[in-house]
Amino acid sequence: MSVLSALEPQSIWSTFEEISAIPRPSGQEEDSLQMLEKRLDKCGVKHWRDCAGNLMMQKPASTGCEDAPGVILQSHIDMVPQKTDESNHDFTTDGLKLMIEDGWVTADGTTLGADNGIGVAAIMVVMESTDIQHGPLEAVVTIDEERGLTGAQNLERGVLKGDILLNLDSEDEGEIFIGCAGGADLDISFSYKTGEIPPGLMLYKLSLSGLSGGHSGLAIHAGRGNAIHILSRFLSKQMVRLKLGLVSFDGGTLSNAIARNATIVVGLPKRFGDEFTDAVDNFREEISAQYLPTDPGLTLEAERQDHLPLRMMTQDFSKRLLTALRSCPSQAMRMSPTASGVSETSNNLAIIKTEKGMVHITCMTRSLIDAAQEDCVNSIVDLFTMAGAEVRKGTSFSGWTPNPDSQVLQAARTLYKDLYKTDAKLNVIHAGLECGLIGEAYPNLDMISFGPTIRRAHSPDECVEIESVALFWDYLIQMLKKLSH
Repeated sequence: MSVLSALEPQSIWSTFEEISAIPRPSGQEEDSLQMLEKRLDKCGVKHWRDCAGNLMMQKPASTGCEDAPGVILQSHIDMVPQKTDESNHDFTTDGLKLMIEDGWVTADGTTLGADNGIGVAAIMVVMESTDIQHGPLEAVVTIDEERGLTGAQNLERGVLKGDILLNLDSEDEGEIFIGCAGGADLDISFSYKTGEIPPGLMLYKLSLSGLSGGHSGLAIHAGRGNAIHILSRFLSKQMVRLKLGLVSFDGGTLSNAIARNATIVVGLPKRFGDEFTDAVDNFREEISAQYLPTDPGLTLEAERQDHLPLRMMTQDFSKRLLTALRSCPSQAMRMSPTASGVSETSNNLAIIKTEKGMVHITCMTRSLIDAAQEDCVNSIVDLFTMAGAEVRKGTSFSGWTPNPDSQVLQAARTLYKDLYKTDAKLNVIHAGLECGLIGEAYPNLDMISFGPTIRRAHSPDECVEIESVALFWDYLIQMLKKLSH
């Protein structure tokens, strides 16, 4: 039964609901792409996959608009798979359970995937339409955006003919985005020695969960708790006093999401058992008060474990690891002096995983300025190298430099004022829109980005405002009409 059948524009919502019924985390987009292709076959729109696996579309101009500039619509099909601790959702097999709450569409216990499913839905409705006026039209639905922008990074060159790119992946209706941050992943690996478990030891698992999390670009300046950072703080404070031995440290799931959960397993002498539980209780009160405004769902639980491990990390290694984790920034290091409320440079301490004598850590840096990003990356490389880790620079992507002389920008601003009798806000975004990478492949494109209002992307609280989707859709239709003259 359709949940969104009463919403307008129904063409957008029904398409989004169909997209949401098929699992599509990054790297598992094939079923969704095949569904889109079947719809395109049905309406006779030309389509193909490029060398990277992106879905490309081409549609002739409306009658009389053949000489208009070519327009390319662009969105990504994949979504970030995040869920609450209570959810049993399986992102590899289950469709999303959509809900309507107080003027917003959300999902039950999971990310919604409006980032960027609404954009894909809009592209499909435009390509299938017979009554929307437009010039020569192309569309690109990219893959694997959320995991590393690999679809855009490997976009086939020389196949797109359009002059203008409309990216439909921004998240504030009434704002036109003209630039975005670049970013880089850092893969950090510690190999560690272990020591034998001394007699008379007890084992605890300490779990921190329920933090708000969110997009590591858009929410990095909001002061939300990072579960890895918070547990590092507890360990550093109590390790010597309570003679804690670290067995494992795991937390976070994605480089572009703020770590919502983390778990440590520690051993300690039985004589310190009561002091340990008291320390956990005191720390819970401390961090609950500190993060109440941003992370009201925070929980910290200590659970006694029955089976002792054979070995644990040495004290020397544990201290080096924790010092590096506590010293590693996971926040906005500088706000933009020219774009109000936007981070300029940030780092997200995203993932930690313990396995087979190794501790693996992932960080993601972002910056609107290439030199600042390079400096941030080098500082983190130096920090973890001094702590004894091997650091590899992983996936990186270019930013999108604003063009104040953009002709499509001027047309977009004029149209917004005509339609809504107010000025659209111009903005840059501290996130990795694909425009920068597409601009590298097609340097002559004139580009802007706009979209509906989406809140708390990359977290289970993600939602999209219903009214804003109608405004976004109307604006897109009118924009295509304006550019067709």
